[in-house]
Amino acid sequence: MNLLDTPATEAEREAQIARMCTLRNVPTDIVEHLRQTEGRTADHIARAVDWLVSTSKFFPTPAELVQALEKTRPRTSFASKDLQPTKAPKTVHIPSPFGGPGITVTITKDWYDDCTACEDTGWAGYWCGPKESEQYSWLTVRRCGNTREHAEHEYVTKCPCGPTNATIQRRRGAA
Repeated sequence: MNLLDTPATEAEREAQIARMCTLRNVPTDIVEHLRQTEGRTADHIARAVDWLVSTSKFFPTPAELVQALEKTRPRTSFASKDLQPTKAPKTVHIPSPFGGPGITVTITKDWYDDCTACEDTGWAGYWCGPKESEQYSWLTVRRCGNTREHAEHEYVTKCPCGPTNATIQRRRGAA
């Protein structure tokens, strides 16, 4: 484990929460706020507190703190397992949507999903309707379970691959 990935100590978490005491309506008890920061790095908590202090007038509720933590969560870096070298490099021209010359790129690595149903997101998308959607042609046709008559719509369900999908498990561990 990288030293930067080490969870913040209780003292570090308390110090970050104390920075928000400049805001209005500071609570007398911050136990729940501290509980919501458990397992997060000091840098991650500091980014969330920076954002809250710069955008809020009032001391945040624990739910608002969680939203800020989610908003400022570090981006997941994908391991090299996801990108595999191509058999032969491909050159692709991408035209400019504004009528300019466009760009030409060489692709040397391809992306492979562990699960094609959810594309490693953990959510499988479906189309509820009598026939395939023209707008969402990539979705599998499947009834949603609503027995009453209703309009066609897109919906998602948890993909059964979640507990065993290596990519999803790796991303959960990085968060």
